[in-house]
Amino acid sequence: MPPIYAKWLSISTLLSLTFGALNLIMAIWLNRQITLFVELKPLYMWLLISFVVSQNVFLMPLLYWYDKRQSKQRNKERIPELVLHIFALLGGGLGALYGQTHFRHKTQKPMFKATAWLGIIIIGYVGYLVGQKQIS
Repeated sequence: MPPIYAKWLSISTLLSLTFGALNLIMAIWLNRQITLFVELKPLYMWLLISFVVSQNVFLMPLLYWYDKRQSKQRNKERIPELVLHIFALLGGGLGALYGQTHFRHKTQKPMFKATAWLGIIIIGYVGYLVGQKQIS
């Protein structure tokens, strides 16, 4: 793996974990303040929700914004397209679509739209499976 891929995969993974943890902490704090739910169980469901929200609200728009900013400046290091595809498939499909349309970045490449929609389908299916396990 070229060093640029390892660098951006590491940065993106750390950002994803940080945003997910902060999101989970905020959800727990909010639940204690308002008592939306009696228990935050099962924990895996809350971890999945906080991960998906952090991917779509924070990480993917941030990555698209940064890459767009770098693309306007010549000779600047850009985020590899593979990294954007991987994180779109790993739960950031909605954030990727938002980043594409809002920042007008990577809109001419159909593969980016396809991976974003595939990421939405994957996370929807995972959510369905988690919901079925929760109901059973």
